[in-house]
Amino acid sequence: MAGLLTRAADAARNAIQQQAALDQTVAHAGFDSAAEATAAALTGPDLTALEKTVNAVAARRARVRHDLTEDEAIASLSGEEVADVEGARAALAAADAAYSAAMAVRERASSRVTQLAEATAQVSDAATELTAALKDSAALYEVASLAAGHNDAATPLATWVLLERFSDVLAFANTRLAEMSAGRYELVRVDDEAGSARRRDRGLGLGVIDRFSGDDVRDPKTLSGGETFYVSLSLALALADVVTAESGGISMETLFVDEGFGSLDSETLQTVLAELAKLQDGGRTVGIVSHVEELRRQVADRIEVTRSPSGSKLRIIAS
Repeated sequence: MAGLLTRAADAARNAIQQQAALDQTVAHAGFDSAAEATAAALTGPDLTALEKTVNAVAARRARVRHDLTEDEAIASLSGEEVADVEGARAALAAADAAYSAAMAVRERASSRVTQLAEATAQVSDAATELTAALKDSAALYEVASLAAGHNDAATPLATWVLLERFSDVLAFANTRLAEMSAGRYELVRVDDEAGSARRRDRGLGLGVIDRFSGDDVRDPKTLSGGETFYVSLSLALALADVVTAESGGISMETLFVDEGFGSLDSETLQTVLAELAKLQDGGRTVGIVSHVEELRRQVADRIEVTRSPSGSKLRIIAS
């Protein structure tokens, strides 16, 4: 009997303790009574879903803890760090500005690349057109090159023309020079005249053949004063003849000879005057400017100029 009472007493105490623990657990869980906790208990599918959610959250938390432990930068944080929000914003603004500037540079570079491609295409087209034009004008270019003096004789076209005219002048000049020099002198063309270094003048040099010296070609500078005078006079008269022949009959009717007569000997002077008289008989008017006294006696129609204290005076004398 006594043993039964003892077990009953122990069971009563145990029941009281269990009740107290239940009340504490219910209160800790936020319920007012065991009945309220029992009513809130989940069973079946709801409990299974809740368990899955709890397990998923636990797994994510475990992964986060693992990552925080593995990352040295994060693991070294003390928890007292202060975030520089303004500095981060300034850095972001600077990065945005740099990005915008870089994009602008990129756009300009892209535009220039497009322009360069267009210019390259235009240059290529121009080069193609130039090549075609050069091909079409090759013959014309060759003719122009020859005319400019790029030929075997290294003589430009203008010089060739002058050579032909020069030959005509010499032909006329030698006719009169033969009479004035009694057949002694003849003018010829030479390729290189002394004192003329210009390549373009090749063939336009002047030489004098002296029949009294073995037909040697002399430099005109070696002639005496009188010889130089009637050689020059022959060339001047010949030039007038060529002009007349090449201008359709238009003639140079008036000719003035200035000085030079004083260097002639009396015999050569008479020869030159005879040649001028022939010109006058042919219809030309020949004027002589000279101070030689012999000419005053032989020229009937003349204008004399004399000096006086009051100035120069003119006197016309006509036959």
